[in-house]
Amino acid sequence: MSVVCNLNKIEKVLGNKLVLGPVSLSLFSGEIVGIVGSNGAGKSTLLKVIAGVFPQTAGTVTYAMDSDTIVGYVPQDIALYEAMTGRQNLSFWADVYKIPRHEKKQRIVAILNELGLSDKANVAVSTYSGGMKRRLNLGVALLLTPHLLLLDEPTVGADEESISVILKMIEKVKQSGGTVVFISHHKREIEQICDRIIHLEHGLITDPCPAN
Repeated sequence: MSVVCNLNKIEKVLGNKLVLGPVSLSLFSGEIVGIVGSNGAGKSTLLKVIAGVFPQTAGTVTYAMDSDTIVGYVPQDIALYEAMTGRQNLSFWADVYKIPRHEKKQRIVAILNELGLSDKANVAVSTYSGGMKRRLNLGVALLLTPHLLLLDEPTVGADEESISVILKMIEKVKQSGGTVVFISHHKREIEQICDRIIHLEHGLITDPCPAN
């Protein structure tokens, strides 16, 4: 496995408080990494630093493919337009991502099918269940076929069917050679699909270890 992303002595200060670090971590192609820890441990902050949403206060984040590395980031908050349909949401984000017109329709149809939302494609997202919204939220990030997919509590509030679909999509990213890092409070999910589990407490990695 090759290194996709390397974090070297990352620190993040918010206000006057050091909330993360120093953290050093390498992420490899074709692996699923779970991040666990108590509330306020720094899990979401770590994900945001990797995604580039938060600039680190100290340390370096480097990607193996530099500018060619496609990073998909799904925050815990749903980032969808409720008045629009599922298809319209994907179409909007495909335009934001500048996906070529000849690829756009095919990508949207494929994602809706894989997420089990084809029959809801032309229905307003406001009518979706919480689990369906979680699926579509993930679908937005998958439009670009990311090399590195970062997920913050992707199954929170989702039903069993939606959880199953989301975990299968995560495993599919791995099978295609991509890397997935995700936060979850559900031990069963983490142990089911992760190759590594990173324990974070007080902004520090306390026990990086294999899932099994």
